[in-house]
Order: sequence, then structure tokens, then C-alpha cells
Amino acid sequence: MLMGRGRGKIRAPRRAFNNAVEKIDVEALWDVLRPAILEIHTKNASELSFEELYRAGYRLVINKKGQVLYDRVKKLEESWLSDEVRTKVRQLLVGHPLTGTVGSLGTGRTEKRMTGEKFLMGIRRAWQDHHICMGMITDVLMYMDRVYCPDLRLPSIFTASMGLFRDYVLRSPLDPENPNSVTAESILNTVILDQIHLERHGDIIDRSLIRSCIWMLEGLYETDAENENERLYLTSFEPAFLEASRNFYRAEAQRLLQNSDAPHFLRCTRDRLLQEGDRCLTTISKRTAPKIIGVIENEVLRGNIKEVVGMEGSGARNMFDNDRYDDLKLLYEMVGRVDNKREALSNALYRRIVDMGMMVNDEAKNATSTSTGNGEKATSVDTFPKTTPSTRGDRDDADTAPSTRGDRDDADWAPKMTPSTRGDRDDGDVAPSADVVEHHDGFKTPKRPARAQPPPQSASSIQTQAAIRWVDEILALKDKYDRIWKHALHEDHDLQATMTRALSNVVNDFVRVPEFLSLFIDDNLRRGLKGKSEYETDEVLDKAVILLRYVRNKDMFERYYKKHLSKRLLGGRSVSNDVERQMISKMKLEIGNHFTQKLEGMFKDMTVSEELVVEFRALRVRTATDDSPQAELGIMMLTSTFWPTEVLNSNSLLNPNNATEEEEEHARRRRERANTIEIAGKCSFPPEIERIKRSFENFYHGKHTGRRLTWHANAGSADIKAIFPAIPDSKDPALRKERRHELNVSTYAMVILLLFNDMPSGSKLSYEEIQAKTMIPSGDLVRNLQSLAVAPKTRILVKEPMTKDVKATDQFSLNAKFSSKFLKIKVGVVAGVNRIEGEKERKDTEKKNDEMRGGIIEAAVVRIMKGRKLLAHQNLCSEVIGQLSYRFTPDLAMIKKRIESLIEREYIERVEGEERATYKYLA
Repeated sequence: MLMGRGRGKIRAPRRAFNNAVEKIDVEALWDVLRPAILEIHTKNASELSFEELYRAGYRLVINKKGQVLYDRVKKLEESWLSDEVRTKVRQLLVGHPLTGTVGSLGTGRTEKRMTGEKFLMGIRRAWQDHHICMGMITDVLMYMDRVYCPDLRLPSIFTASMGLFRDYVLRSPLDPENPNSVTAESILNTVILDQIHLERHGDIIDRSLIRSCIWMLEGLYETDAENENERLYLTSFEPAFLEASRNFYRAEAQRLLQNSDAPHFLRCTRDRLLQEGDRCLTTISKRTAPKIIGVIENEVLRGNIKEVVGMEGSGARNMFDNDRYDDLKLLYEMVGRVDNKREALSNALYRRIVDMGMMVNDEAKNATSTSTGNGEKATSVDTFPKTTPSTRGDRDDADTAPSTRGDRDDADWAPKMTPSTRGDRDDGDVAPSADVVEHHDGFKTPKRPARAQPPPQSASSIQTQAAIRWVDEILALKDKYDRIWKHALHEDHDLQATMTRALSNVVNDFVRVPEFLSLFIDDNLRRGLKGKSEYETDEVLDKAVILLRYVRNKDMFERYYKKHLSKRLLGGRSVSNDVERQMISKMKLEIGNHFTQKLEGMFKDMTVSEELVVEFRALRVRTATDDSPQAELGIMMLTSTFWPTEVLNSNSLLNPNNATEEEEEHARRRRERANTIEIAGKCSFPPEIERIKRSFENFYHGKHTGRRLTWHANAGSADIKAIFPAIPDSKDPALRKERRHELNVSTYAMVILLLFNDMPSGSKLSYEEIQAKTMIPSGDLVRNLQSLAVAPKTRILVKEPMTKDVKATDQFSLNAKFSSKFLKIKVGVVAGVNRIEGEKERKDTEKKNDEMRGGIIEAAVVRIMKGRKLLAHQNLCSEVIGQLSYRFTPDLAMIKKRIESLIEREYIERVEGEERATYKYLA
């Protein structure tokens, strides 16, 4: 140590008052400073006098010898660095393989690491000694640094000496005889890169040692000007480090692609990113962190991420299919590093949703396209519907139309017509004993469980179930990817848009979506919500509404939903009117007021009907003349503009899905004849029912004048009390006693059964006789006779011959041997519940919908032209599509056709002389 370093202040010698330059001996003063500087370098400075050395330097500077002092100190340092320090560095290299390329580990890996550490320690020692010594020398020459160097704009002696270390130690050829020989700087970079390479392969290295060498490079500059961007670390080491890293990670990426799956590739990449980030903080420089991260992203991810995403058996598809949230999170993060839009992941997500959705669509198409012309059955739950229309009718009129219910009390048949408040019943209510098989003649034989087969189900029922299953599977698909989006994709809005686009394409690729969705809601609102909590109910309804959001042809859905809703309301099959109204409110928010106006009108009719029934019954009680039992009438007044006419006027002979072409042709001819002969809902009621019917008409016309009532018996039902007399000589104990049952049947079935009420036991009626007496349309008559005489669980009539089909020559009689262990029996009507439409029915529906669309398009064209007055054809079509896209996507051919129609009717006209087709509005 220098003597006197502990003093607080050094006083400069006083100058002569005459400012005369002191005559000094430069050599003498240099002889004082030179050995002292050498002693400092050799670490023998403990006997030196700091004050004496400072005065020597001060005197040289003050006597205008500062340049001499500056040059001699630099020369002395050059000599010391080249003769002493560089020689020691050269000795570190003797006999050691330190000049190999980066990454050439081979069999000398351990030796190379140890030799490299020895070299780094030698460089660190030389640098630290030089740095400390120059700090002490700078203190001695402080006056020169503060006064002389700034005046001449020279670098301080400390800065100059750092540059000398750079030039004479790091960048000077280690072999004096070969100017092109390797330098310490290049070896230093190679050794540090080798050490990092070793660490990347799992070796443990001395990080603090490398960090010391990095500090040295950060403290040295390319020039004495010491510009921040000219640090040796930035100009020498960092480029070499980044280039070596590029080579390393390029090779590693190829190795990972060949030898690993996608999750392993991603995990290795993540680990490398973390390792390099940590290395920059602890070993090299944190300013390199963004650059080395960029190297990994470019070399490992950018060019390979698409291949990783698409890896067969382990890529994004496998992750989606198996809900591998952790892997998807990592994939999302890695893709986002090289693409903010994450197009590779977005495309994979879109493709997978579309592929899975198309599989669901294909299954539904296969199920619904099965040929049913041969009347084949498939094994499933039940041939006949579990629910039938409630004991209500409806009407078709400009204003209102009631429906009928009535009954009577008699010895054999005692119908009691009351409003249906039962809701759905399980077929278990009408099933025979589980231990017997009931035959058409009333006899029962032991049932053989081993031979028991599930009852067959019609193809139309299978197709209907396939429609409901399609919605369930699409919703399950959406739920699956919603969970993935929430838990693995960071709720990314761009990816959510991709999911929406994919699901929309899947949904709209299937033309029967509006019908299927309406059937799904119908199924849930009829029976699917029973036993569910309010939250679960809301969840089911919300899912259905969300799926509706994807449907482009919302007008088709509106048509199907109105039809299905009307059947639920007329048949009393809905689990809850509150839930129905809740569903309508949700759809109102989703697709607007225009859709729910008629639906709300239906519910208004229901409320009005209940009030009318109460008033009418009160009137009957007041005007009753005796206490004899009377039939009760429950009506539903239906405003014809609210209710779909196809439901009120249904008169089909066959279920279209089970009809051959020949049968469909016969049915078509019957429907054509029905237009002139049969009126939908028309029938000849029994006298007691006719009396109460007329009584209600008088009551209603007394309240409302100028309204016409149309009775729709085809939509009503009735409750009948039936008494089956005992058969004393029967072998079946159940038939030896009188059997009483309460039958819930359609209004038509009530009229048919009452025909047998006053007939002698064993009397028969032919199909033609029944039709002549009841005047029931042939299609409805066939379906009701099938329910009463063919359905095995409700075989109240006996049909001869006993076949599935009903023909004009068939004979029917009362089944006196009918028996059931249940008091209340519900007789279902064939095709009495909502089922999927057949191909021809669907085409008819589409035709009607296209006609409705034509009117809507015309209204839109007139509305647009009225505001614009003059508009080109292309612009008009664009605006029409834009205005109507919330309901459906108009076809350009249809728009053109409607424009032509408006031109013919002189709403608009073509403008002559225009290059493009242009229209003008006519007031």
C-alpha cells in the first residue's frame, strides 16, 4: 500500500508570486515515478510515499511537462503489459487444446472444462491485477487526469491503460513470430462459449468465473472514447455467443423433431427459454436476454411450430381430443412467442372443430336418410308415442276458434270430458304385467324372459332421436372446446372468434339444423326438464339459445318452433308454462321481437281460454235443470293468425317417414279430395257432445259478435270412464270381475269408442261404417283405429284381420277381454308427437318458407328504395342481404326475382341509359 493514503486532503505546493516556471529535472522526477509504478505492478507498494509521488506528478504537469509524463506512463504500461502480462497469458496455453471449435466436446470434455476454467482464472487474475494497479496509479497521477487531460481532450490515464490491456493482452497475437496467430480475446470467447455449451449439455460450470470475465469485456471498449455501443462484450463476445447459440438450437430443433413428440418438444423449448433467461442473469449479461430468447424463438419455434402443431398422434389434435390442458397452455404460449395471431393454433382448432362437427353431421345424415318405404322397424324403446294430445281442441279463424271436449255417463261407456291437467305419463301406466304377454284376443300367456325382445321402434322415431342426439352432440362439442378455451387458451378472443366461425360452419353445413334444434327444445320442454333444478333448466335453455345464435336460417327455426310449441300447448305436454315463457324471453333477446310476437299471442290465447272455460262452466251450473251427470267441456280459443295452420289442419294418413311411394301417392290423393270433401277437424259428434258444443257457441257469440268459430276435433282429447263387464267363465281371474278404467284418448278416439256404447255385445263395425257414422277424415281415422286396435298395450278394440295396417274392409269390435293393472290408461295416437319431417314434408316446408321469404325480401327492397330513391342493382342486393341476414341469408336469384315482380307491379322501375343496372323508386 502507498504511504499516506489515509490523509483526508493533499495540498498542492504554493506557486511563486511571479508565476515563474520552476526549473525542474524531468528525468529525476520520472526516476521517482517509474520505479514506484513498477512497484505497484509487482505489489510492493507498501513502502511508497503517496504524497511524494503525487508531488512529482504535480510538478511535471505544472511545469508544462504533462505530455511527457502522459506519454511515458503509457509507454511504461505498454511495456509491462506486453512483457509481463501477455507472457503469463501465453503460458496458460502451453500444451492445452483451447483453440478447438465451439461444441467439440469429444472424449476430452472434462479436461477441456478444467483447462478452460484455468485459462479463465488466469485472464481474470490478470485483469483484476491490472484494474487494481491502475486505480492506484490513477490516484498518484490525479492532478494530470483532472487538469491536463481534460484541457487537451485526452482520455484519462486509467481509460488509456484499459485500452492498452485490450490491445496488448487481449488482441495482440500470442505468437510474436506470427502476426496472424490466435489472440487471447478469441480464445477467451471460445472458452466461455465452450463452458456454456457444456452447461447446455448438463455439466456444472463455474458461473461466477465466467461472470468475472464477462464483466471485464463489459468494462472494455473498442476505442478510448468509450461509446456505450462499443463495449467489447457487444462487439466481440455477444455476436459469437448468439451465432453459436443459433447453430446449437438449430441442431437441437431438428433432433427434437425427429426424436420426440409435440409435448416433449414444447417442454424442452420452455426449459431452454428459462435456462437462457437465468444464464443471462447469473452468468453473462441481462442485456443479452431478449436476443438469446429471440434466437430460440427463431431457430426452434418459428420455422417448426406448424410441424409441431400438426404432429400426428401428439400435436394439437391429440391435445384437443384428450383435453390435455397443460400441454395446450404450453402450446398456446409457444405459438404466441412467434405469432401474435397464433394462426397455426387457430387453424388447427378450426380444423378439429369442423372435422368433429362434420362427423356428427354425417352420423345424423345417415340416421335421417335411412329409407323407410318398406315400413321396417328398428329395435329401440317404443313403437307408439308416450304422450298424446291433451283433451283440448283448437280452431282456425281470423279471430278465434274453440276446441271440443265432452263426455257422458252410461252403463258401459261413461266418458267424462274434463280439461287435461295431467302432463306426460310414462307408458308404464298402460303396460301389461311384466310376467305375462297380452294377445289381441285378450288372453295372456306366461312371458319368457330369455326370449324377451325390446319393442321395435319406427324408423321415424329413430330419426327423431337422432335429431335430438345431434343437438346434444353439437352442444357437447361446444362445451368441450369452451372448457379448453377457458382453461388452456387463456380465453383468447381471437381463438374464440375461430371457434365461433367453426361451429357456425358446422351448424349451417347441415340443412336440417332448424328442425333438429326445435325438436331438441321440444323434447326438453316436454319431458327432459323434469327433476332438474332451476339452474339446470336455465343451463339447458341457454345452450339451446346459444346454438340458435349460429343458425343462419332463423326463419326456418321460427316456423318449426311455432309448430312444435303449438303441439305442446294444445296437447298439454309442456312441463311448465313458466319455462316455456322463459325460453321465449331468451329467444326474444337473441333474435328479436319479430320472432316472439306470435308465440306470445299463443300464450295469450291460453289465458283467454281458461277464463272462458270458467265463465262457461259457471253458466252451465246456473242453468242446469237436473242433477244428472253432464259432460264437461274444456276449450282453447285460438287466434288463427298466431297458430300454424299445418298443426290445426293436420290430416295425414301416414307417417311420411314410413310410407312407400305408392302409399304416399294414395295419401296425396286423399289430401286432394279432403280439400273438397273432408274438412280438417270435422267429425260427427255424439248428441250429448253436440248439445254442449252448441251451448258454448251460443255463449261465445253472446260475448263476441261477428266472429266465426271453427272446431278442430283433431287437436283435442277426452277422458272416458270405461266399464268392462265380468266374464264369469274366463280362465283368467282378472276377467271374472268387472274392470273399470279411466281412458285418456283423442277426441276422435272418443267418438269412435262411443259408437260401441249402445251396441249389443260382440257387434262389429267395418272401417267404412265407422267413417260414415263419424265423418272423421280418413287419415285421422286410420291413426286412431291403429291406436285403439293395433297397439298391444291399449288394444281396446279387436280388429279382424289382425294386421298392422288398417283397410277399408277391416272389422272392429269391442275387446271385452281387455284388462290392465292400471286404473288410468293413456291411449297414444300414432305419430301423435313431434317427429322429424320426411323428405317431401321438408320440401313442402321449405317451399312455404321461400314464399314467406319472398314477401320479406319485397318489403326490404321497397323500404330501401323508398329511402334511397335511386340505387344500383349491386348496391340494392347488398343492402337487402345486410338487412335480412339476422333472419336468413337471401338468395341472389330470389332477390332478382322479387325485384322483377316489383317492377311488374310498378313499385320500382329500371333507369335507362345507365352503365350498371339501376332502379328508381316510384311513389
